[in-house]
Amino acid sequence: MTQNVLPTTGIHLLGNLLDCDRQQLAHYRQPELQRLISDLLRETALQELGSYYYQFEGGGGVTGVSVLAESHIAIHTWPELSYVTLDIYVCNYQTHNTHKVGYIFDKLVQAFRPKNVVRNEVVR
Repeated sequence: MTQNVLPTTGIHLLGNLLDCDRQQLAHYRQPELQRLISDLLRETALQELGSYYYQFEGGGGVTGVSVLAESHIAIHTWPELSYVTLDIYVCNYQTHNTHKVGYIFDKLVQAFRPKNVVRNEVVR
């Protein structure tokens, strides 16, 4: 049986942002983080279909996901650990979006100012 596979059908970036700037993490509460993600999606012309972001009580972090026509972006922050995780996946079905994912990833790194970044890229 022959299997048809489209070349580079998508790009999936996974990131761990370690030793982030605590002031920046404190700044990005639920509304600010959701607005930042939505702004980045508009800048890159990725289509946000819906989103859900939740602020944990007591100065805790934020967990959120935006569902895209092209796939998704998920983010989790832990201010008490100076830590952020990123999960960004977009398909390249109708438009080549790889550069857009890299742009969003880089902008989020700039926003949180981590001392260390672990970035994993999966080409699908």
